[in-house]
Amino acid sequence: MLNNDALAQLQGLKDKIEATKEHTQAIIKGTQNRYGFAVIGDGREVFVPPDEMLKVLPGDEVDICIRPANTGKSKKGKEGQTVAEIERLIKSSLDKFVGKVVAKGKAMFVVPDMPTLNRWLFIPPHARNGAKPGDYVQCAVLRHPIKDGKPSAKVLHRLGDEKTPSIENLYCATRAGLNWEWPEKAAAKMVEHAEQQAPLSEAGRIDLTHLSFVSVDAARTQDIDDALYAEVTNDGWTLYVAVADPTAFLGNMSGVLNEITQRGTSVYFHGDMIPMLPEAISRDFAALAEDQVRPAVVCKIEVGEDGAVGPYEFMIAQVKSRAKLSYPAVDRYVTGHNDELIAFANPLEALVQAYRALRRHREEFELVMEERREYRWLLGEDRQIESIEGHDKMASQHLVEECMIAANRCAANFLAMADASGPFVVHGGFRKDRLEEAKEFLQKHRPDLVDEPLETLAGYRKVLAELASPANELPLRGMINRLLTRAELSTSPSEHMG
Repeated sequence: MLNNDALAQLQGLKDKIEATKEHTQAIIKGTQNRYGFAVIGDGREVFVPPDEMLKVLPGDEVDICIRPANTGKSKKGKEGQTVAEIERLIKSSLDKFVGKVVAKGKAMFVVPDMPTLNRWLFIPPHARNGAKPGDYVQCAVLRHPIKDGKPSAKVLHRLGDEKTPSIENLYCATRAGLNWEWPEKAAAKMVEHAEQQAPLSEAGRIDLTHLSFVSVDAARTQDIDDALYAEVTNDGWTLYVAVADPTAFLGNMSGVLNEITQRGTSVYFHGDMIPMLPEAISRDFAALAEDQVRPAVVCKIEVGEDGAVGPYEFMIAQVKSRAKLSYPAVDRYVTGHNDELIAFANPLEALVQAYRALRRHREEFELVMEERREYRWLLGEDRQIESIEGHDKMASQHLVEECMIAANRCAANFLAMADASGPFVVHGGFRKDRLEEAKEFLQKHRPDLVDEPLETLAGYRKVLAELASPANELPLRGMINRLLTRAELSTSPSEHMG
């Protein structure tokens, strides 16, 4: 038996060990391996060994105990590594997720499509909702693993299997949290509200129906969201870019922002599209359809003879499109191969002149995206790719693009001057951690550009413009794209490569 002195020494040692432990809260970060990390509020990331990770899911908010570094090898962590032990679950943020159903013996599991959750979740018989092995499903956590490390899931929706038409589109949309269709009740309420509005009689809405706006879009497009008009001036052109104004029908509707911000934009898949608004709103009420007077937000831009964007003005207006023109028809007119649009020659001619000036100015003083051949997937009855059709971008598409870029620049300037939060699409140029690699690339292929300051807008513009030159023997512009940042949405204005 231990005497009192030995017991006192052991108690003192225990107290000393307890005093070196730290108890705090953390967020669990998963990895593609069995271990993870506990992210503490002060920025520290503490190693969570595999046996502790069995108790939690990525994103869980937990109480942890941080043990001091090990003095020897242990299953709990590497030598000298601080380790976190899970004490209590505070909150779990894992809600819905998608995955594939698999079988192991008579048991069924879902393999979550989450790079930070590297484990199967058991699906009890009563929670399978008709799903079978091989199915793609949307699930929710049924039982958290905090008590015994054994989580389970329930199937919310069976999406289909590999033979289900458009399963790829439905699966990706569900994974991103997008509703594939507008709920009927929500759509019906929006249509009912829109029918009661009279936006064309609003005070302050400017009447621009005397201007010969035209739309240029795909022949099958019904929800036309923009129209263009230009006229010649003494100093160049006045360009009008009209954008459909569904806010005029829905802006004062209670709860509409919550419905629309769940989408934020229309989302396009091959052969499918998830609309931002119910079809009845975007097509029957707001679309800038031919010969229909419709509410619109209009950007009036003064374009100089050299193609520079000058003073601009935004107007809440009403417009009347004179024609719905297709890209191929306008392309033939722009390239001088057909005069079938002679009835619209005057407005189209001014529009074409303004487009060419805007394009020349961007090519000389700014940047344009390199020309790439585009491809269209043609689907069969099973909604799978039957063939791939290549085509070059048409001049008519460039025309619409230049007008929209000019309007977007004006909108960004308008929002920045008003100290508004955007959203702005920004592109920061070369990645800061890849500048040395970019210098090495230039030293090898274009040593004359090595001294350009890549971290500045001027240097960035100079390098990319030079690399896009047809005189280069290699496709240098495309080769260096991997060293660039991604374009992203921001609440603060900044540069963009275009």
